[in-house]
Amino acid sequence: MQRYKRIRLAAAALCALLGVFLTSCTGRADAPSASAQLSSPPFADMGSSGPEASGPAPGDEPLNLTEMTAEEVTIWLYDYFSSENGFVVLIDPLTNVLDEPTEQMSDAQLTAFACYHIPWKPEGATREDFNEVARKYFGREIENFDNGITFPAKDGSDQLDGVSFSFDSSVYMLLKSLTEENGVYSGTFYCLNVSDSHWEGAPGESQKAREELLSGDVSSFEDTPVWLVQVDFEVKEDEAGETYLLYRDVDILETDVKDIVLYQGAS
Repeated sequence: MQRYKRIRLAAAALCALLGVFLTSCTGRADAPSASAQLSSPPFADMGSSGPEASGPAPGDEPLNLTEMTAEEVTIWLYDYFSSENGFVVLIDPLTNVLDEPTEQMSDAQLTAFACYHIPWKPEGATREDFNEVARKYFGREIENFDNGITFPAKDGSDQLDGVSFSFDSSVYMLLKSLTEENGVYSGTFYCLNVSDSHWEGAPGESQKAREELLSGDVSSFEDTPVWLVQVDFEVKEDEAGETYLLYRDVDILETDVKDIVLYQGAS
């Protein structure tokens, strides 16, 4: 679901990170005025330690996925993508988060992704703030900041104006295949973009869904099409010792997958 307002990016990044309502923004002339909210992942109550906690200790070599069992790597990647709210914009236009359909790994997508990783600063977000995230997670810089997500500030400062956006669903990734060459992994994933309306809030619903998905059972998600997405990435470790993925490419292969066969290990 798309919701837009033209606001100073300091507020946009804060709202994206904290999932709060925007209540005092000036609406754009070419877009409807609306509030925005970021939905919490349905699996947030499961007590999972998350992908960073399962990575190597600070100072060790980056996590080697090829040394993990098929079950371990499937769970690790599932947890990683489940906790990475920004990934949803990298599979646009399937999720229709951005203003217009765009080619994969566009400046607009990188800019939107960065909104979920920029720490809030009262003076606002700058081009360098966005490029710091882009360099970390994509290995390149954003060239065009007048891209539909951000706009040059009207006051001529280095801060950026932009639109807020939200989505009412969460993405879950189930590993189908994985190869590695010279430190670059190529994974194909069954991708489910599950609407918040799917969840009934019943006790144990999240745990049951997690167990079903990680066993390859998607029968409880008949309201959710299964896509096949290829992600090329490297596994990195930042200065704080946290493991993260540097994305090299994201491609949408299929949009209506019927048969689910989870990763069984390298052949």
